[in-house]
Amino acid sequence: MDIRAMGMSFSHKKGEFCRKAQYDEYVFCCFETPFVYLKNGKMEKGNAGDILINEPKQTVYHGPTPAMTKGFKNDWMHIKGEDFKNLLKKYPLPIGEAFSVGKPYFLREHMGKIFAEYQLCGEGSAELINCFITEMVINLYREIENQKSEATNAAIASIRREILRAPEKKWSLKNMASVSGYSVSRFCEIYSAMYKNAPMRDVLCERIRLAKRLLCSGQASVTQISEMCGFSSIGHFSKTFKKQTGKTPTEYMNKL
Repeated sequence: MDIRAMGMSFSHKKGEFCRKAQYDEYVFCCFETPFVYLKNGKMEKGNAGDILINEPKQTVYHGPTPAMTKGFKNDWMHIKGEDFKNLLKKYPLPIGEAFSVGKPYFLREHMGKIFAEYQLCGEGSAELINCFITEMVINLYREIENQKSEATNAAIASIRREILRAPEKKWSLKNMASVSGYSVSRFCEIYSAMYKNAPMRDVLCERIRLAKRLLCSGQASVTQISEMCGFSSIGHFSKTFKKQTGKTPTEYMNKL
């Protein structure tokens, strides 16, 4: 990986944009201020702390937001080489679109190490730069994957809260997986790991728990309770209830 040019905390003049150009290398930027940038022919807004990577031959163009009273500031470097391209294939990061990570402190540290070796240009600097860039990309990739995982976990936690609140709803794996953003098989895998129970079995357990409460109240018939708990038929309800408790709904209610 060859650093063709680099700058740290590079300050631009008020209202100044970078030169609109296409480069033969990757352009890696981390912004210390809000900014706007070109994406698919339109200007989009980015935030302080965001990262922007442009691939070779992609138009690079960014600058300050209209509301800024000072110029924007960023760290940047131009990286050339198949090694960096292959690194991004193995650890893919967003290209041409601003993104952020939850813990950006390590990025500043890595950029500082790279910049120091870039300026030194001493024995072993090229090898160290390769190591620092590799470590930086891997850490960025991990942070993005962690963010995806946290978002997924939050979505699945929301699904489970709704199951606990309303187990009688017409739940299906397809709909639950769609909300989580994963395939049915991956959703089931994550859900089971989080709650030590398969999602539809969790629904069934909560329906039985609800049925027990309703049977204890004595305010509804077995048929009504079957419907209130979301079972397709009283036969299915009775069979499932006995399998779970060892008693039919009527036996359970009569022994209270």
